[in-house]
Amino acid sequence: MNPNIKSEGIIQIGIITEKLIESKEFFQKWLGWRVKFESEWFLLLSHPEKEDREIAFMLPNQTAVRKSYFQKPYTGQGIWQIMLPSKFI
Repeated sequence: MNPNIKSEGIIQIGIITEKLIESKEFFQKWLGWRVKFESEWFLLLSHPEKEDREIAFMLPNQTAVRKSYFQKPYTGQGIWQIMLPSKFI
């Protein structure tokens, strides 16, 4: 995610994966992202300089999540993006 994009709202990208711990470790160690929220099945990280820039990771097949498109793990599908209008600074 490009931290130089000025957002008029929250931008979030999410990946449905079995590898929550590995994803967390990678983003913290190599990119400096911070944990904003963490549960047994969901992880939300924020950019170290632009806290409104987020990436989420979620375990597949969660009964608390009702939408079918949030159930499948990433295999070419299983990624979501929430993005309101934005512009480059």
